[in-house]
Amino acid sequence: MEVAEALKQVKEVGARNSNYMVINLHYNFMLLLPYNEGMALIASLEKAEILEPAYSGPPTVKGFSMDSIEFRIVSEHEYHRYKVAQLMGVSFDSVKSLEPIQSPKEEA
Repeated sequence: MEVAEALKQVKEVGARNSNYMVINLHYNFMLLLPYNEGMALIASLEKAEILEPAYSGPPTVKGFSMDSIEFRIVSEHEYHRYKVAQLMGVSFDSVKSLEPIQSPKEEA
C-alpha cells in the first residue's frame, strides 16, 4: 500500500479534531480513547477497587491507587501516523515525516 492510499483511508474515517489519550492499565494493555472519553474513564477510576484473586481462599478487595496506571496525551496527528503505519505494514518511525492530515474543515 502506498502512503497516498493509506492517507485516503485514514481521512475517510473522518477527522475528530481532538487529541487522544493512551491509558496504560497493564504491562501490555493500553487503551486508546478520544481525549474526553479518556478523561471520563480516569474520573470513574477514582471510585475503583481491586478484586485480587488468592491462590487459596476467597479473593480480597483492596484499594486502588491512581499511581498504578499511566496515561499520556496523543495528538490527532500522531494518531493518524499510527493508523497509516498500521495500514501500510511499516514501523511507526518510517512515517514520522508524514505531514499533518488536514481536517475536512481546513480543506474546505
